[in-house]
Amino acid sequence: MNVLLYTIAAVTLVSAFVLPAVAPYHAVYVTMAGLTILTLLTLIREAGRANMPVTWVLLSALGLIVLATLLAGPQTAENWLAPAVLVLPLLSLGFLYLPRIVPGLASIEVIASLAFIGAALGVVAGAAELGSGQSLRMGVGNNPIHYAGIMLLLGFIALAGFEGSRSRWRYIFLLGPALGLAGVFLSGSRGPFLAAFLLIACILPLFIAWHWRDKVFLLGMALSAAIGFIGFAVSPLASRAITGVGDLYQGVLTGNLHAVDIPRSQMLEGAFQAFRDSPIWGHGWANMMPVVEAYFPDNSPYEGFDHLHNDVSNFAVLGGTLGLVAYALVIVGPLLAWWNNRSSDGKARLIVALVLAGGFFGLGLTNTMIGILPQTVLYGAIMGALIVVPGKG
Repeated sequence: MNVLLYTIAAVTLVSAFVLPAVAPYHAVYVTMAGLTILTLLTLIREAGRANMPVTWVLLSALGLIVLATLLAGPQTAENWLAPAVLVLPLLSLGFLYLPRIVPGLASIEVIASLAFIGAALGVVAGAAELGSGQSLRMGVGNNPIHYAGIMLLLGFIALAGFEGSRSRWRYIFLLGPALGLAGVFLSGSRGPFLAAFLLIACILPLFIAWHWRDKVFLLGMALSAAIGFIGFAVSPLASRAITGVGDLYQGVLTGNLHAVDIPRSQMLEGAFQAFRDSPIWGHGWANMMPVVEAYFPDNSPYEGFDHLHNDVSNFAVLGGTLGLVAYALVIVGPLLAWWNNRSSDGKARLIVALVLAGGFFGLGLTNTMIGILPQTVLYGAIMGALIVVPGKG
């Protein structure tokens, strides 16, 4: 039994943090299966440890969406996809059982190392796809913007390894964000650069404040930036990235998103009107797109999408104010999890919490994150890294 559980735990960690960028729709089902088993073991044998503030935050988010779904009606099966989505972050509770099975693997350093390997594999796979000449936007078997979001999260999570390790080799973790940004670059997506700048703005000041006297750290940061700059300068994708990001930021600063991205601007405008129509409990998942598309211009070519490409819009339309509060709880949950475990690897956990909260919020401004299966399960896995403490099994 111990060998079986060890295998389940190890395979789950690898599928959760190494494979999501290169095999997202294979890895996600393995991760879900493993975390489901581990969560059941936690609830059966370690139920008391699951009683923590962040658990109640996630349960509250789930409860609000269930209430909104009941009030919105009609009770079609599709409407219950929204509550099903918010069950997935609770799979993070499976990490609480890891110290009993694999105490050596239940650490921020190991998880950051796995994320670093995952980001590196993602860059290699993306570069290979670029070299094949089969596409102008790399996705490695995934939607390019989804690939970009996963890469960004893995790359920045790897930074936590620098704070969680005392090895002289820990400086290699400083290359994590460069790997993540390389994935964004390869994808040809503009929106993830918003999230990247948000993460850099949150994390870089902390690293400088903590390590400004560490000359090797400063050299490592400079080297990481230089590698990124050289790679950008020599890449045939550079001009496309500069144009795309420039257009995006000009649109954001001027408020003229319609000129930058017509589909998303129509969705945002329609979502605002649909929210006004049912501001308390929304319209439910099944009606989310029809009620928004009713506000599109006549003969709009942008009908038929599955979601609104914006997490705030999704939750506002499907759940109204109840949905927005649920979404806010999902975003602040990582910071609460860090606060609850800040005495153990506090700096490393703060990095993970900022990446999870800021990354999902920033990425969710230009694409759906909560509701896309690989990204939602990755949220649960990263949350698990926050709540597990080695030795507490």
